[in-house]
Amino acid sequence: MLALAILLLAMDLAAAPVDVSESPTRIDVDCTIDGALERALKRAEKTDGAQIFLYGVCEGGVVVTTDGVSIRGATPDAAIVAPDPPTEVEVLVHVVNAKVNLQDLRMTGSEIGVLVDGWGAEVNLFGIELADQSGGVFARSGAVARVFDSIVRDGDVGVLAQFDATLVITETTVTGHDVGVVVFNESRAALTDSTVENNRTGGLQLEGRCDAVVFGGTFRENGQVHFFAGGRSDVTLLQDVVVGSATDTTGVAAGVNESSSFTSYNTAVLHGDVTALDRGSLRIGNTTIAGSLIASIFSDALVSNTEVVGGIFCQDGSDVICKGGTTTPMVFECPSPSCTD
Repeated sequence: MLALAILLLAMDLAAAPVDVSESPTRIDVDCTIDGALERALKRAEKTDGAQIFLYGVCEGGVVVTTDGVSIRGATPDAAIVAPDPPTEVEVLVHVVNAKVNLQDLRMTGSEIGVLVDGWGAEVNLFGIELADQSGGVFARSGAVARVFDSIVRDGDVGVLAQFDATLVITETTVTGHDVGVVVFNESRAALTDSTVENNRTGGLQLEGRCDAVVFGGTFRENGQVHFFAGGRSDVTLLQDVVVGSATDTTGVAAGVNESSSFTSYNTAVLHGDVTALDRGSLRIGNTTIAGSLIASIFSDALVSNTEVVGGIFCQDGSDVICKGGTTTPMVFECPSPSCTD
Protein backbone atom coordinates (compact mmCIF):
# COMPACT_ATOMS: atom_id res chain seq x y z
CA MET A 1 0.00 0.00 0.00
CA LEU A 2 2.83 2.40 0.79
CA ALA A 3 4.47 1.73 -2.57
CA LEU A 4 1.15 2.31 -4.35
CA ALA A 5 0.58 5.59 -2.52
CA ILE A 6 4.06 6.83 -3.42
CA LEU A 7 3.57 5.79 -7.05
CA LEU A 8 0.26 7.65 -7.29
CA LEU A 9 1.82 10.77 -5.72
CA ALA A 10 4.68 10.73 -8.21
CA MET A 11 2.31 10.21 -11.15
CA ASP A 12 0.33 13.24 -9.99
CA LEU A 13 3.50 15.35 -9.74
CA ALA A 14 4.57 14.31 -13.23
CA ALA A 15 1.18 14.88 -14.83
CA ALA A 16 1.11 16.52 -18.26
CA PRO A 17 1.74 20.27 -18.03
CA VAL A 18 -0.87 22.85 -18.88
CA ASP A 19 -0.72 23.57 -22.62
CA VAL A 20 0.01 27.25 -23.19
CA SER A 21 1.38 26.83 -26.69
CA GLU A 22 -1.81 27.36 -28.72
CA SER A 23 -2.01 31.14 -28.53
CA PRO A 24 -3.20 32.58 -31.88
CA THR A 25 -0.77 35.48 -31.59
CA ARG A 26 2.74 35.01 -32.97
CA ILE A 27 5.46 37.56 -32.27
CA ASP A 28 8.85 37.33 -33.98
CA VAL A 29 11.74 38.90 -32.08
CA ASP A 30 14.97 40.06 -33.71
CA CYS A 31 17.42 39.89 -30.83
CA THR A 32 19.81 42.33 -32.50
CA ILE A 33 17.33 45.09 -31.64
CA ASP A 34 17.71 46.40 -28.10
CA GLY A 35 14.68 45.76 -25.92
CA ALA A 36 12.86 43.66 -28.53
CA LEU A 37 12.04 40.83 -26.11
CA GLU A 38 10.70 43.24 -23.48
CA ARG A 39 8.44 44.89 -26.07
CA ALA A 40 7.18 41.49 -27.20
CA LEU A 41 6.21 40.64 -23.64
CA LYS A 42 4.37 43.97 -23.30
CA ARG A 43 2.45 43.16 -26.46
CA ALA A 44 1.64 39.69 -25.10
CA GLU A 45 0.02 41.32 -22.07
CA LYS A 46 -2.50 43.01 -24.37
CA THR A 47 -3.30 39.85 -26.36
CA ASP A 48 -3.70 37.49 -23.39
CA GLY A 49 -0.61 35.52 -24.30
CA ALA A 50 1.47 34.87 -27.38
CA GLN A 51 4.02 32.58 -28.98
CA ILE A 52 7.23 34.60 -29.00
CA PHE A 53 9.92 33.33 -31.39
CA LEU A 54 13.49 34.46 -30.79
CA TYR A 55 15.93 34.96 -33.67
CA GLY A 56 19.48 35.09 -32.33
CA VAL A 57 20.73 35.98 -28.87
CA CYS A 58 18.61 38.22 -26.63
CA GLU A 59 19.71 39.80 -23.36
CA GLY A 60 17.87 38.57 -20.30
CA GLY A 61 16.45 40.32 -17.27
CA VAL A 62 12.78 40.03 -18.30
CA VAL A 63 9.71 39.51 -16.10
CA VAL A 64 6.71 37.51 -17.36
CA THR A 65 3.36 38.04 -15.62
CA THR A 66 0.94 36.98 -18.38
CA ASP A 67 -0.59 33.52 -18.74
CA GLY A 68 -0.21 31.79 -22.07
CA VAL A 69 3.21 33.10 -23.05
CA SER A 70 5.53 30.73 -24.89
CA ILE A 71 9.11 31.85 -25.58
CA ARG A 72 10.74 29.67 -28.22
CA GLY A 73 13.94 29.57 -30.17
CA ALA A 74 13.41 30.13 -33.90
CA THR A 75 17.07 29.71 -34.93
CA PRO A 76 19.74 27.20 -33.88
CA ASP A 77 21.64 29.90 -31.97
CA ALA A 78 18.56 31.22 -30.13
CA ALA A 79 19.46 32.17 -26.57
CA ILE A 80 18.75 34.39 -23.59
CA VAL A 81 21.98 35.50 -21.93
CA ALA A 82 23.24 37.82 -19.23
CA PRO A 83 23.89 41.39 -20.39
CA ASP A 84 27.39 42.22 -21.57
CA PRO A 85 28.97 44.17 -20.00
CA PRO A 86 27.47 42.80 -16.74
CA THR A 87 24.71 44.79 -15.05
CA GLU A 88 22.66 44.21 -11.92
CA VAL A 89 20.41 41.69 -13.71
CA GLU A 90 20.13 38.68 -11.38
CA VAL A 91 17.47 36.61 -13.20
CA LEU A 92 17.29 35.92 -16.93
CA VAL A 93 13.57 35.06 -16.96
CA HIS A 94 11.44 35.77 -13.88
CA VAL A 95 7.92 34.29 -14.07
CA VAL A 96 5.46 35.70 -11.52
CA ASN A 97 2.04 34.07 -11.04
CA ALA A 98 1.79 33.03 -14.70
CA LYS A 99 1.75 29.86 -16.80
CA VAL A 100 4.61 29.98 -19.29
CA ASN A 101 6.54 27.71 -21.69
CA LEU A 102 10.23 28.04 -22.56
CA GLN A 103 11.43 25.90 -25.45
CA ASP A 104 14.55 25.23 -27.55
CA LEU A 105 16.77 27.89 -25.99
CA ARG A 106 20.21 28.28 -24.51
CA MET A 107 20.29 30.35 -21.30
CA THR A 108 23.60 31.37 -19.76
CA GLY A 109 24.94 33.70 -17.09
CA SER A 110 23.30 35.74 -14.28
CA GLU A 111 22.60 34.53 -10.75
CA ILE A 112 19.46 32.55 -11.71
CA GLY A 113 18.40 31.28 -15.10
CA VAL A 114 14.64 30.83 -14.57
CA LEU A 115 12.88 31.96 -11.37
CA VAL A 116 9.30 30.69 -10.99
CA ASP A 117 7.51 32.67 -8.32
CA GLY A 118 4.10 32.43 -6.64
CA TRP A 119 1.14 30.11 -6.22
CA GLY A 120 -0.19 30.71 -9.72
CA ALA A 121 3.16 30.21 -11.43
CA GLU A 122 3.84 27.18 -13.65
CA VAL A 123 6.76 26.99 -16.07
CA ASN A 124 7.45 24.19 -18.52
CA LEU A 125 10.96 23.98 -19.98
CA PHE A 126 11.47 21.86 -23.10
CA GLY A 127 14.87 21.37 -24.70
CA ILE A 128 16.55 24.11 -22.67
CA GLU A 129 20.27 24.36 -21.89
CA LEU A 130 20.98 26.35 -18.74
CA ALA A 131 24.60 27.00 -17.84
CA ASP A 132 26.86 29.07 -15.60
CA GLN A 133 24.30 30.24 -13.03
CA SER A 134 24.26 30.07 -9.25
CA GLY A 135 20.81 28.51 -9.68
CA GLY A 136 19.63 27.14 -13.01
CA VAL A 137 15.90 26.69 -12.30
CA PHE A 138 14.43 28.00 -9.03
CA ALA A 139 10.76 27.45 -8.05
CA ARG A 140 9.46 29.04 -4.85
CA SER A 141 6.35 30.04 -2.91
CA GLY A 142 3.97 27.42 -4.30
CA ALA A 143 5.26 27.52 -7.88
CA VAL A 144 5.65 24.53 -10.22
CA ALA A 145 8.64 24.02 -12.51
CA ARG A 146 8.67 21.17 -15.04
CA VAL A 147 11.91 20.46 -16.87
CA PHE A 148 11.82 18.12 -19.88
CA ASP A 149 14.64 16.89 -22.13
CA SER A 150 17.02 19.62 -20.98
CA ILE A 151 20.50 20.07 -19.54
CA VAL A 152 21.34 22.16 -16.48
CA ARG A 153 25.08 22.49 -15.98
CA ASP A 154 28.01 24.24 -14.34
CA GLY A 155 26.70 26.30 -11.44
CA ASP A 156 26.09 26.14 -7.70
CA VAL A 157 22.65 24.46 -7.62
CA GLY A 158 21.09 23.01 -10.74
CA VAL A 159 17.39 22.85 -9.87
CA LEU A 160 15.92 24.19 -6.62
CA ALA A 161 12.48 24.19 -4.95
CA GLN A 162 11.68 26.16 -1.80
CA PHE A 163 8.58 27.14 0.22
CA ASP A 164 5.97 24.57 -0.89
CA ALA A 165 7.12 24.46 -4.51
CA THR A 166 7.07 21.50 -6.91
CA LEU A 167 9.69 20.18 -9.33
CA VAL A 168 9.13 17.68 -12.14
CA ILE A 169 12.39 16.69 -13.87
CA THR A 170 12.10 14.33 -16.83
CA GLU A 171 14.80 13.01 -19.17
CA THR A 172 17.09 15.83 -18.08
CA THR A 173 20.79 15.97 -17.16
CA VAL A 174 21.90 17.98 -14.11
CA THR A 175 25.69 18.16 -13.92
CA GLY A 176 28.66 20.21 -12.78
CA HIS A 177 27.10 21.90 -9.72
CA ASP A 178 27.86 21.96 -6.03
CA VAL A 179 24.53 20.12 -5.51
CA GLY A 180 22.46 18.90 -8.43
CA VAL A 181 18.89 19.14 -7.09
CA VAL A 182 17.86 20.82 -3.81
CA VAL A 183 14.36 20.62 -2.28
CA PHE A 184 13.67 22.80 0.79
CA ASN A 185 10.86 23.92 3.08
CA GLU A 186 7.90 21.56 2.52
CA SER A 187 8.49 21.22 -1.22
CA ARG A 188 8.37 18.13 -3.42
CA ALA A 189 10.08 16.65 -6.48
CA ALA A 190 9.62 13.85 -9.00
CA LEU A 191 12.58 12.81 -11.15
CA THR A 192 12.00 10.46 -14.09
CA ASP A 193 14.70 8.92 -16.30
CA SER A 194 17.08 11.78 -15.53
CA THR A 195 20.84 11.86 -14.94
CA VAL A 196 22.35 13.65 -11.94
CA GLU A 197 26.12 13.38 -12.19
CA ASN A 198 29.48 14.98 -11.56
CA ASN A 199 28.19 17.36 -8.91
CA ARG A 200 30.81 18.36 -6.36
CA THR A 201 29.03 17.77 -3.03
CA GLY A 202 25.76 15.92 -3.60
CA GLY A 203 23.21 14.71 -6.12
CA LEU A 204 19.75 15.19 -4.52
CA GLN A 205 19.36 16.99 -1.19
CA LEU A 206 16.16 17.50 0.84
CA GLU A 207 15.70 19.57 4.01
CA GLY A 208 12.63 20.62 5.96
CA ARG A 209 9.66 18.22 5.52
CA CYS A 210 10.12 17.54 1.81
CA ASP A 211 9.43 14.54 -0.42
CA ALA A 212 11.14 13.23 -3.54
CA VAL A 213 10.34 10.25 -5.74
CA VAL A 214 12.84 8.99 -8.32
CA PHE A 215 11.77 6.80 -11.27
CA GLY A 216 14.69 5.29 -13.13
CA GLY A 217 17.60 7.44 -14.17
CA THR A 218 21.23 7.56 -13.08
CA PHE A 219 23.12 9.12 -10.17
CA ARG A 220 26.92 8.98 -10.35
CA GLU A 221 30.01 10.85 -9.17
CA ASN A 222 28.19 13.25 -6.86
CA GLY A 223 30.91 14.17 -4.39
CA GLN A 224 29.99 13.03 -0.88
CA VAL A 225 26.49 11.58 -1.30
CA HIS A 226 23.99 10.73 -4.05
CA PHE A 227 20.84 11.16 -1.89
CA PHE A 228 20.54 13.05 1.39
CA ALA A 229 17.38 13.79 3.40
CA GLY A 230 17.20 15.81 6.60
CA GLY A 231 14.59 17.53 8.75
CA ARG A 232 11.72 14.99 8.40
CA SER A 233 12.12 14.56 4.65
CA ASP A 234 11.64 11.40 2.58
CA VAL A 235 13.33 10.00 -0.55
CA THR A 236 11.90 7.01 -2.44
CA LEU A 237 13.58 5.21 -5.35
CA LEU A 238 11.41 3.28 -7.79
CA GLN A 239 11.98 1.39 -11.05
CA ASP A 240 15.66 0.53 -11.26
CA VAL A 241 17.53 3.69 -10.47
CA VAL A 242 21.28 3.39 -11.18
CA VAL A 243 23.16 4.55 -8.08
CA GLY A 244 26.90 4.87 -8.56
CA SER A 245 29.21 2.26 -10.05
CA ALA A 246 32.07 0.03 -9.02
CA THR A 247 34.51 2.89 -9.73
CA ASP A 248 32.36 5.75 -8.40
CA THR A 249 34.20 7.88 -5.85
CA THR A 250 31.00 8.96 -4.06
CA GLY A 251 31.30 7.37 -0.62
CA VAL A 252 27.65 7.44 0.51
CA ALA A 253 24.82 6.18 -1.65
CA ALA A 254 22.13 7.52 0.70
CA GLY A 255 22.10 9.28 4.05
CA VAL A 256 19.25 10.42 6.27
CA ASN A 257 19.00 12.18 9.61
CA GLU A 258 16.56 14.07 11.84
CA SER A 259 13.59 11.67 11.46
CA SER A 260 13.96 11.44 7.69
CA SER A 261 13.64 8.30 5.58
CA PHE A 262 15.13 6.59 2.55
CA THR A 263 13.24 3.83 0.73
CA SER A 264 14.50 1.70 -2.16
CA TYR A 265 12.32 -1.12 -3.48
CA ASN A 266 14.24 -2.59 -6.41
CA THR A 267 17.44 -0.69 -7.15
CA ALA A 268 19.90 -3.32 -8.36
CA VAL A 269 22.96 -1.97 -6.52
CA LEU A 270 23.48 0.90 -4.10
CA HIS A 271 27.18 1.70 -4.53
CA GLY A 272 28.47 3.23 -1.31
CA ASP A 273 27.39 3.26 2.34
CA VAL A 274 23.78 3.73 3.42
CA THR A 275 23.44 5.64 6.70
CA ALA A 276 20.74 6.74 9.12
CA LEU A 277 21.46 9.16 11.97
CA ASP A 278 19.37 10.89 14.63
CA ARG A 279 16.10 8.88 14.37
CA GLY A 280 16.47 8.30 10.64
CA SER A 281 14.72 5.40 8.95
CA LEU A 282 15.75 3.05 6.11
CA ARG A 283 13.53 0.65 4.14
CA ILE A 284 15.59 -1.31 1.62
CA GLY A 285 14.80 -4.43 -0.38
CA ASN A 286 15.91 -6.53 -3.33
CA THR A 287 19.31 -4.93 -3.77
CA THR A 288 23.01 -5.10 -3.04
CA ILE A 289 24.54 -2.46 -0.80
CA ALA A 290 28.11 -2.27 -2.07
CA GLY A 291 29.25 -0.69 1.17
CA SER A 292 28.09 -0.74 4.79
CA LEU A 293 24.72 -0.08 6.39
CA ILE A 294 25.11 2.16 9.45
CA ALA A 295 22.33 3.12 11.90
CA SER A 296 23.15 5.54 14.71
CA ILE A 297 21.41 7.64 17.39
CA PHE A 298 18.05 5.84 17.72
CA SER A 299 17.68 5.13 14.01
CA ASP A 300 16.13 2.02 12.48
CA ALA A 301 16.34 0.00 9.29
CA LEU A 302 14.33 -2.81 7.73
CA VAL A 303 16.35 -4.71 5.13
CA SER A 304 14.91 -7.53 3.02
CA ASN A 305 16.44 -9.83 0.41
CA THR A 306 19.61 -7.75 0.29
CA GLU A 307 23.33 -8.38 0.30
CA VAL A 308 25.22 -5.91 2.48
CA VAL A 309 28.83 -6.21 1.32
CA GLY A 310 30.53 -4.18 4.03
CA GLY A 311 28.49 -5.22 7.06
CA ILE A 312 25.76 -3.80 9.31
CA PHE A 313 26.57 -1.51 12.24
CA CYS A 314 24.21 -0.31 14.98
CA GLN A 315 25.20 2.41 17.41
CA ASP A 316 23.62 4.47 20.21
CA GLY A 317 20.23 2.79 20.55
CA SER A 318 19.68 1.94 16.88
CA ASP A 319 18.53 -1.35 15.37
CA VAL A 320 18.42 -3.13 12.02
CA ILE A 321 15.95 -5.91 11.20
CA CYS A 322 16.95 -8.31 8.43
CA LYS A 323 14.43 -10.39 6.52
CA GLY A 324 14.08 -12.52 3.41
CA GLY A 325 17.55 -13.93 2.91
CA THR A 326 19.59 -10.82 3.68
CA THR A 327 23.30 -11.65 3.84
CA THR A 328 26.22 -9.75 5.34
CA PRO A 329 29.70 -10.67 6.60
CA MET A 330 29.33 -8.73 9.86
CA VAL A 331 26.68 -7.42 12.26
CA PHE A 332 27.86 -5.15 15.05
CA GLU A 333 25.79 -4.29 18.17
CA CYS A 334 22.32 -4.65 16.60
CA PRO A 335 19.87 -5.85 19.29
CA SER A 336 17.42 -7.49 16.89
CA PRO A 337 17.86 -11.28 16.75
CA SER A 338 17.13 -11.26 13.01
CA CYS A 339 20.57 -9.70 12.30
CA THR A 340 23.21 -11.74 14.08
CA ASP A 341 26.91 -12.46 13.70
